[in-house]
Amino acid sequence: MESQSYAANCGLFWVANSVVSTIMGTTNRSLHEEAAQRNLDFQRELEDARNIAQDEVEAEKIAFKRRVMKLSRQYRQAESAEMFDQQLKTIELQSFIEKYWPLAPALPNIILNEIEQSKHSNRTLPLNVILLHAPLLPPKVAPMAIKAHSKDFETYKELERKLEISLRTLDDVRLRKDSCINTDFVGGNANMMNIHFLMGGLPTLVISPKYNNEGKMIFNAAVWEAQAIRPLIRPLFSISYEPLIAERDEEYFKQAIEKIETALTVIVGATRDSYMLLTQGKAPMLNSLLDEKKKVIIESDKALKSFVRQEYENIANALDTKYSPKLLEAYSIEDVESMKSQAHNMSLTF
Repeated sequence: MESQSYAANCGLFWVANSVVSTIMGTTNRSLHEEAAQRNLDFQRELEDARNIAQDEVEAEKIAFKRRVMKLSRQYRQAESAEMFDQQLKTIELQSFIEKYWPLAPALPNIILNEIEQSKHSNRTLPLNVILLHAPLLPPKVAPMAIKAHSKDFETYKELERKLEISLRTLDDVRLRKDSCINTDFVGGNANMMNIHFLMGGLPTLVISPKYNNEGKMIFNAAVWEAQAIRPLIRPLFSISYEPLIAERDEEYFKQAIEKIETALTVIVGATRDSYMLLTQGKAPMLNSLLDEKKKVIIESDKALKSFVRQEYENIANALDTKYSPKLLEAYSIEDVESMKSQAHNMSLTF
């Protein structure tokens, strides 16, 4: 099954570019300035750190910059939790959940509880990952309704189980397994925007596969960070896929699901690496998420291979201090060069 890459995709440059613009301070105010205006306690701690930085060597200044970023993340986290809590208490929001929320009704309260727990541990909020469920096999047309094929539910359940296993080594990613309880027959951006309406203050990746009736399964994705005003939504790539063949050919269906699983792992891994490397300097982890079978699938698939290469090159390009000088407010030149090297090395893996 051949895959197709979209001209708009060129990897996930939209992720890297968004992170740099919203987190690294290409907005009108830097992170520590914005946070300091909102919170007196934060102001005092920031001033203490600033005084130390003025009297210490360059290494202490870099430590100060990193501390500023950490404090800013902690403050945004507390702010997001409070906003999230207030939203859930409104009558209007309850009506929204009943009418438009495309995921499990219990999910908002589950996330709120996790946010409350994270307050006491000072842990950074993870990247939420949500997989919408497009029809995999031909739907059944019933009177007054269209129903998903009986095998779709169990297939997605197994896909999410395997994806969760692949991501088990990452403590900064949270797959919202079993959160999608309805089939997304329409696709498009409506469900993504509805999810963002409620979860806009939390770092989130939503993956929306969609069959286009032309023998292609297209992978669309939306991503946002707590500071982003709106989600960034793009088609990423597609794989060749025929539901009618999959329904009658078990081996074809099995191979297609293996490729879909690989594609999901790649999208999550690349997005996580872009977000965590640029915001927290964490090392890329995609390679550790891939077993030998997945690596063979990527190597044999032109679009998947190109996607991985281009994404990590885009991360390296986003770390160019000539175009993003605000990076040096958070990292030393040595840090930036090390991060660029890590991203570039990942691009050469496949």
